[in-house]
Amino acid sequence: MAVVGSSLVATGSPLLTAGSSLTTAGSPLLAAALIERPILAVVYAITVAVSVWLFRDARRRGQSVLVAAGWAVGGVVLPGIVHFVYLYRRTGSMTTAADAESPVDDES
Repeated sequence: MAVVGSSLVATGSPLLTAGSSLTTAGSPLLAAALIERPILAVVYAITVAVSVWLFRDARRRGQSVLVAAGWAVGGVVLPGIVHFVYLYRRTGSMTTAADAESPVDDES
């Protein structure tokens, strides 16, 4: 095992160099990224919280579990697009529903 580790250090592998740790070696681990940049934890927490709200709101509006889960998963994968598209569709459906329910005044 020591030979493998020393050969990686000797060859200058980008994965593990002398004096590096998991957080500085470009590790794809989420924990390493969160330790190095704690603001990512805040961004991920907000993204997950909004996606959970999105799922619950979609279910409350009568969409199936599969559709609501699709919105939530999409909100985690592409939050910048999916959250705004959902809010746009949500406000669009509220506007048309409000227009359909409002009584028409016939004062002529």
